[in-house]
Amino acid sequence: FIKLLKEQHPGKSLLVTTNTPTGKRVLKKHFPDVLHSYLSLDWKWLNYHLIKCIKPGCALIIETEIWPKLFRSLKNKNIPLIIFNGRVSHKTLRAQQRFAGAYRFALDKVTAILARSETDKTNFLTLGAPADKTEAVGNIKYTASVNTDVSAIELGRPYVLAASTRDGEEKFIVYALQDMLADNLLVIAPRHPQRLAEIENDLADFNLNIAVRSRNEPVTESTQVYLADTLGELGQFITGSQFVLMGGAFLSFGGHNILEVGQAAKAVIFGTHMDNFSDEAASFLAANAAIQVSDDQELKQAVLQLINQPDEAMQMGNHGQALMKHNAGIAQTYLDKISSLCKF
Repeated sequence: FIKLLKEQHPGKSLLVTTNTPTGKRVLKKHFPDVLHSYLSLDWKWLNYHLIKCIKPGCALIIETEIWPKLFRSLKNKNIPLIIFNGRVSHKTLRAQQRFAGAYRFALDKVTAILARSETDKTNFLTLGAPADKTEAVGNIKYTASVNTDVSAIELGRPYVLAASTRDGEEKFIVYALQDMLADNLLVIAPRHPQRLAEIENDLADFNLNIAVRSRNEPVTESTQVYLADTLGELGQFITGSQFVLMGGAFLSFGGHNILEVGQAAKAVIFGTHMDNFSDEAASFLAANAAIQVSDDQELKQAVLQLINQPDEAMQMGNHGQALMKHNAGIAQTYLDKISSLCKF
């Protein structure tokens, strides 16, 4: 989106705020010339100072940052405020009764809410968003990196990737697949690599031959599980895999984004707890690009199915990539709508 914005409105200055140093590093890596700031606390006098300093012509909020006092300050200065790719998590919905007044107050100040799905549109309305300002546009993440080639990590053997696993999921996956690990390599890329010691402890009872990437331990013919406890390599592991088991949904963590798997033309298996990505899950299932499993036995059968029928795994991956390409124009749709509302 930033790339499109810079190309089509080259004379406009852009300030991006983040709340973490990691966010800043990602921004500066891809767009070193874009201004950055941490967003101030939602205090009236800080908002006044922020707006006075930067004099924004338009304010864009991506996904679900709801700052009541900032929104009011922007409204008082007649600065267009647009939430785009808007999403409402189940956590936010559960807090709706507790913060109903604050949500309604803040969302009333917004110029427009461009939601990523009909479900998110409905959820914004539940939070108190004005119906005449809220519409569903689509998920901008379908656009991300569609045309970017990611080099594959090769390990000398074919491997199945368990990506972005969360607490306890490594044990769940290995328990389901233990009978086939004598002949197949499983790569586990945990969501939080600092959990390495915990993961090793969880897997100790299986008596597997495990290699750890951060220790530069090699993958040999006898390696059964490879723990990819590194940052910044997930995309390369996805590209190099036979297919992907996406973590976050085998246990109740709300799921993780599966779009990068579709971009890489890989089949994906996930669990039933895709609460935060239910629309993406439904789209992939409808396109025959994914398999959803409800327990360890179904996971085992799904993995065996794709290992024994590689053509089917490849076809599912192609379906996912086609779905991504079909939705690749969403970023431009967002920019067109935002440009008309902000009058760039």
